[in-house]
Amino acid sequence: MIFLKILEFIAYILVAFVCLSVMVVIHELGHFIAGRKLGFKINEFAVGMGPKIISKKLKSGLILSWRLIPLGGFCAFNGEDEDSPSSDAFNNQKPWKRLIVLFAGVFTNFVSAVIVLSLFFTFSGQTLPYIAPGDDYAAGRGVVYELDQDGEVETITIVTAVDGKAVQMLEPADFTNMLDGKDTVTLSVLVKNLKTKAVQKKEIVLERHTVYEYNENGEAVYNEDGTQKSSQKFGIQVSTARQTFGFFESIWRAFKFGIFTAVKILSSLGALITGSAKAVESTGGPITMISGLANIARTGIANTIYIICLFSVNLAIFNLLPLPALDGGRMVFTIIEWIRKKPIKRSVEAMIHFIGIVALFGIVILFDVLQLINKL
Repeated sequence: MIFLKILEFIAYILVAFVCLSVMVVIHELGHFIAGRKLGFKINEFAVGMGPKIISKKLKSGLILSWRLIPLGGFCAFNGEDEDSPSSDAFNNQKPWKRLIVLFAGVFTNFVSAVIVLSLFFTFSGQTLPYIAPGDDYAAGRGVVYELDQDGEVETITIVTAVDGKAVQMLEPADFTNMLDGKDTVTLSVLVKNLKTKAVQKKEIVLERHTVYEYNENGEAVYNEDGTQKSSQKFGIQVSTARQTFGFFESIWRAFKFGIFTAVKILSSLGALITGSAKAVESTGGPITMISGLANIARTGIANTIYIICLFSVNLAIFNLLPLPALDGGRMVFTIIEWIRKKPIKRSVEAMIHFIGIVALFGIVILFDVLQLINKL
């Protein structure tokens, strides 16, 4: 039994490695396609890392290889980190061409995530809030929750927009944050029958009203002056459900969801830079990511695909940061060269990138260590 558990754990870890490899290979494929189209010489395009298992050299001189360790891959441009006399070497190409090639990896990560999310929202559904059965106030405002003969909820009211703005949600707080600072909101909702799957569109208006507090026994909770404790709330209970959409609507929703996710990631990075304790505690390195992916893989293929898309957007944003060794950092050096009309000494740039990659590895390993300490 223990042996089977170990095998299962190893299998899910391998799935996680494959998922990460897919994201990285898509990223490198973006560099590859853009480079080939713009006339860059590419020495090798590899899937995986480590020793070669299979390789083939094309007439153009390009080597296509499959390597032993199923983690990522790379696109090796001729003359990328050193001076080369060849006119088709990476650093001898015009700056605008290099910027396109460098940006192409980020672009393909984002576009591939949007495409897959579009299919996901079409066939599996987008996670959206629904107003759970709560009180008479919600029902009086048009929130529908019907019960079948067995007392089970048969109809739910799914929220798709707040005051005309589409709901995008990675966690329930993303929806409740849309209600902050408002006294009245107009919700675009779908009244969905859970058995027949029939859906009806409608709009409902909610207003902040007085919500009185009760303890777990249903008894009123009072202030020191004898008045019952209360607060001004919309007074609705929110849960989540998946709702499918037509393919074309799903494309638009997936694009907006991708942008929303990117903004959330940048916000988290900002909190990390400012030293937010919560951000530091919740951030992990590659080990944490692989462990998380392995755990998600246990819950099914649909959730795994969904999380891969989120990680793909994460990879795109991270690579766009203006840090040494990342695409964003290389873009900064290219822009500087474009402005100065001459490059920074290649050996100096290469050293900066090397120091940058070592520092990045150190930081992400530190995050993994902190995650491990938090779990102890």
